[in-house]
Amino acid sequence: MKFIKVFLLSLFLLNSIAIYTQINNSLVLNGCTDYLEIPDNDLLDYNQVISIECWIRPNCDDQNRVFISKEWCNGEYGYYLSVNNGRLFWSYSINGNCSSPNSFRTVNQLIPAGEFTHIAVVHNQESIKLFVNGTEVLSEQNNGVFGLIHESSEPLRIGA
Repeated sequence: MKFIKVFLLSLFLLNSIAIYTQINNSLVLNGCTDYLEIPDNDLLDYNQVISIECWIRPNCDDQNRVFISKEWCNGEYGYYLSVNNGRLFWSYSINGNCSSPNSFRTVNQLIPAGEFTHIAVVHNQESIKLFVNGTEVLSEQNNGVFGLIHESSEPLRIGA
């Protein structure tokens, strides 16, 4: 029953759909291997604008963790938000192809290991913006070109 409540809470957060949820409860993942996966649904597809925000506490030895994604390459690649060696990364595909992703990242290493940090990405028709602790940060196109995100048939994965 807890899984269903978490699933409903996740749908509420992702779609702004008014549903009933629990108060004073949260989903806690270990930061390395735990995840929640939601099957593909048209309500979760990118529709010209996407904004994702979350509190993270990177704590894995390899310093490379995805926090939310639709990119597991079992079908069509869409996007993922991650931290790699202290930099916030937004990776996305404009054509659904796994072999040629585009990525946008913070210029500086801003995400400390073992500390809670609030991160956010806003991707619209004109730009991508990355935020750390509520402040827009200096970012750059790291790979590929800017474009709109391909709508993915992958499940939405939070964590891992």
